[in-house]
Amino acid sequence: MQMVGAEEWDLSNMRDRARAARLLASPEPEILLTTVAKEASAAVATGNGHWCWQDGEEMLGCGRAIFVLPLLTSGTYDFLFNGRSGYRAQYYLSCEEGEHFDALLVEVLLGSARSIFERDTKGHWWDDVCRSLRGAWSKIWVTGKNSEPFQDAREGELRPPRWVANVPHDTFGLRAPLPPVLDFDLKGTWISNADKSEQQDKEFKDDRSFRLHTRGFV
Repeated sequence: MQMVGAEEWDLSNMRDRARAARLLASPEPEILLTTVAKEASAAVATGNGHWCWQDGEEMLGCGRAIFVLPLLTSGTYDFLFNGRSGYRAQYYLSCEEGEHFDALLVEVLLGSARSIFERDTKGHWWDDVCRSLRGAWSKIWVTGKNSEPFQDAREGELRPPRWVANVPHDTFGLRAPLPPVLDFDLKGTWISNADKSEQQDKEFKDDRSFRLHTRGFV
C-alpha cells in the first residue's frame, strides 16, 4: 500500500496548522489499519458501539448488517478519513487501491463487530451477519445522516488537485471532517432474503469508487 505525496495532499488552507502537519505525517497504511482495529476493539470492550439489520426499501427482498464502531482518539479518526495514508487517500490513488484498503478495513474490524453482535443478536445468526459484512460491496464511511460530519467541517481545507479540478470549492469532497463523536459506519453488502446471495446496492452501483477517486466524496 502507498501514501499520497505530501505535496499533492494539499492542506495549505487548513486553519489549524498543527493539525495539518499531523495529517501530512500520517502513519503508513498498514500501521493505520492496525491502530484502527486496536482502538475499535478497545472501545467496544467498554460497551460502546451498536448495530442493526437494515431491511431494504429500494433493495426490496434484501437486508444488510450495519455496525457503528467507535474509535478512542481523534487523531486516529483524522488519519483514517483525512490523512494521506487513510481511506479517502487510498481512493485518491486509484479506485483499486481504495477498494483494497476498504476490504482490509472490513476484515480487521470483524472481531469488534462480532463482539457488538454477541451483546445483542437481535434474533439474527452471526453467519448471516458475517456474510453481509464480508460481501463484495461492504464499506466504511462516516457516521451521521446525510454525512453530517462533512456538513459541519470547514470548506476547502483539503485540496488534492484532482478533487479541486472536478468539484466546486464548497463541495464536501474538499472538507476534512473531525466530529466530536468518533464513530464510523461499517455497512455490509445487501443479502437476498430468498437465497442469501450478495446484491449490489442500487443507490451506488459501480460509481462509488469512481466518485471517491475523482471527487473525494460519495
